[in-house]
Amino acid sequence: MKFPTRSPTHKIEAASWRLLQEQAPDHWIVREVSERDYGIDAYIEITTPTGDVTGNLVSVQLKGVEKLNWKDKKPDGRTARSPQIKTSTANYWLNLPVPVFLFVADLSSRKIHYASVEHHLRSQYEKLTTQDSITFKLHEELAINARIGGALFPWFIARERAHPQFAFHITNMLSNIESFGN
Repeated sequence: MKFPTRSPTHKIEAASWRLLQEQAPDHWIVREVSERDYGIDAYIEITTPTGDVTGNLVSVQLKGVEKLNWKDKKPDGRTARSPQIKTSTANYWLNLPVPVFLFVADLSSRKIHYASVEHHLRSQYEKLTTQDSITFKLHEELAINARIGGALFPWFIARERAHPQFAFHITNMLSNIESFGN
């Protein structure tokens, strides 16, 4: 008799989801996207320490790998590259109204590392028009359950929320530089 075979990709994806559910802090509400996704696997809502649900929402793309290939880089510390992401997906992320984070589950170390998507895309924007796919730099200390990574995650969210307003004010100032000089 012949039966369907579960692919290694499906096994990695399921293990990644189990790891996220296990390691997500108690103050995160993880909402898995059940409809076919086009680059977003979950929404995470961050609550306050007292449990207030504030609408502080981020989008997440979860990728799983058997093992990340870490390299020592000075002064960045240990870094690795994410799996390939289609540039069409990255363009989609730039149009979303909430911050987007790429989560990469390293199944061998049982850690989920993250990268702020918009920040990385701003620094390699030209690649979105010249390549079919891109990767994101992952830092070893930026894991959701690591002391530094857990402490910095809210800061990255705040930075991405504030960026459009910051860009508006910089553009306004540069547009009116002569007026400010007078």
